[in-house]
Amino acid sequence: MARPAGVRNTDYEEKRAALVNRLTDYLLSDDIQLPSFRQLAIAAETSQPTLNHYFGGRTGAIIAVIEELANRSTATRDRLRLPAETVSEAVDQYTTIAIQLGKDNAYLNSHVLSIREGMTDPRIFEAYNTLLVEPGVAAIAERLVHSKGGPANYGSALTAAHMLMSSSMFMALRKKLLGTVTVDIQREITLIGNWLKHGMLNDPDGANLA
Repeated sequence: MARPAGVRNTDYEEKRAALVNRLTDYLLSDDIQLPSFRQLAIAAETSQPTLNHYFGGRTGAIIAVIEELANRSTATRDRLRLPAETVSEAVDQYTTIAIQLGKDNAYLNSHVLSIREGMTDPRIFEAYNTLLVEPGVAAIAERLVHSKGGPANYGSALTAAHMLMSSSMFMALRKKLLGTVTVDIQREITLIGNWLKHGMLNDPDGANLA
């Protein structure tokens, strides 16, 4: 007897998760650029109709991968969220994490993939911003606003977090995409951190000194 329309297999989520994992591993490879739906099906070891069944098309498949990347980066966001005794320590600790991430190929490829795909499809870019970028910025903002000497309010902390994350990520991606061996990621990210923490301590809006 045929299954009624709209009813899922009992192992639907398990099979979908397996497809997402295969697609994610494939898309994080260095030499993959805007693969076709057919190439995605081959990489997932399935058919295009099957991918369409689980994801509703190519865009849905890419967004599912970004969701998986967000899940895989939960531990990193948890590290970024932890406050420090002082804002100087908070920024220094962020700098250490950012330098590590700037050398992590999987991390860099997750952003390269999302940005590249997002430039061709606004729905993918929205998912990238919602699932990967903004949660990372929010975690950094929480670290800053809860550290002594940090921004006096969450809005200012968000601005500082955007500055930290966007600048350090841009430098790391530039080095990766251009292969610029002369870029000293550690020095550049450290300089940005030093400038920003001194700026926050002298912020005319006031700092959180509690």
